[in-house]
Amino acid sequence: MLRNTSLLFVIFLWLQLAHIAAQDTEEIVFSDNRFHAEGTYNIFANTVTLSYEKHIGMTKNQKAQILGRVGLRWRNAHNAIVRQPYNGYGLVVGTSFIFAPTKPAHFELYTGVGLEQGYRINDTNSDPFMRVFYLVDVGFRYQQPEGGLIFRTKAGLSGLGLGIGYAIPVEQQNTTKKRKKKRRK
Repeated sequence: MLRNTSLLFVIFLWLQLAHIAAQDTEEIVFSDNRFHAEGTYNIFANTVTLSYEKHIGMTKNQKAQILGRVGLRWRNAHNAIVRQPYNGYGLVVGTSFIFAPTKPAHFELYTGVGLEQGYRINDTNSDPFMRVFYLVDVGFRYQQPEGGLIFRTKAGLSGLGLGIGYAIPVEQQNTTKKRKKKRRK
């Protein structure tokens, strides 16, 4: 039941994303490309994620920015509470909603889904297993809209986390685009 409810929640948020992204926006300059590393801890597991984010859209009133995210994740379920400790790795795909994006400090909501392959730590005869997991996180992000360093804190289904990253500055992105146009001519 909880799994179906989580899936419906993620689908609902993605439909909202499609609706918001389709709205007209005024021209504001944001960094399009972002990279970050994140460490998460909870009583069950440690997780490290390396992610790439891409600016998708902005609400009409510019109160929220939408980012698509794809990442690689490594997880170590280690605690005595976990009946069968395991190591796993996988792919995560999701959407971040950033509220008040024109300011450096803002609230963030992330929803995602992932596929993880793992193996049991204490069982030498264990076959690898696959599982689907869902992510819903809320957090705080400090980042200049035009690019630079990113600092993140979060809490959610995967635990408490800290992250650091880098948003490619707008000037560098525009320079690269101009070079590509010159080469085409």
